[in-house]
Amino acid sequence: MGKYEDPAVIETEIESMKKDLMQESDQMGIAETFKQKWMFYPLMLAVLIMFFQQAVGINTVIYYGPSIFQKAGFADSEAAVMAQVSVGVVNVIFTIVSLFLIDKLGRRKLFFLGMGGMVVTLLMIALCFINLDAMGNTGRYGIVGSMLCYIAFFAVSMGPLGWLIITEVFPVKVRGVGSSIGSVANWTFNTLIVWTFFKMITGFTQHFNGNEASGTAGVFTVFAIVAMVGIVWGYFFLPETRGKKLEDIEAHWKNGGKPKDL
Repeated sequence: MGKYEDPAVIETEIESMKKDLMQESDQMGIAETFKQKWMFYPLMLAVLIMFFQQAVGINTVIYYGPSIFQKAGFADSEAAVMAQVSVGVVNVIFTIVSLFLIDKLGRRKLFFLGMGGMVVTLLMIALCFINLDAMGNTGRYGIVGSMLCYIAFFAVSMGPLGWLIITEVFPVKVRGVGSSIGSVANWTFNTLIVWTFFKMITGFTQHFNGNEASGTAGVFTVFAIVAMVGIVWGYFFLPETRGKKLEDIEAHWKNGGKPKDL
């Protein structure tokens, strides 16, 4: 015998789908969205989740990986490129892993797992750069290993979470506007972090009397501090949206609910 849903349950779901379709045809514009006081938390989440996604330095590694590895002492450009290829492979593998963990662990646990792991690995990268001369090959390969672990923690958490959160915290009628704001924030922060990366290295290098390895360590320490701030922010403001209906999330915002209480 097959298993059939209760007709009442089916009818409820159909009515919910009809309601969603009606909302989709009644999309709110960007000006109207900003006028809604209850939209403060969803908009804040869309912008800041993207800030922390980018400000931990992920795209500096993705874009400038070979240059970073050459600063670590890999004089052979081929070796630097091979190290960068390994970064891409790890990124793909752990992004796939995240697909199995997002609903199993939930958004908050995965966020804290990833950000905590990035704090540790970013500090390890900085430490290896600081002691590069003394550690020799151990330091160079320590940087590569720490970098790969950093990529893994990012790919399993903040990589997909940033884009997932901005689709879940907005009601259907403002999802288009909300997702667009999140995307603009993402590319804005991406551009700023990537544009200032080598400028920051130069600034820290001058501070450390021309020691470029220490200058590079300074930048990765800044990224680690940003991740620490992100953990504190996430504790107070990141909602757990796993298993929540969009209607319930919308009602929560409209009733003045806080993100942590969702």
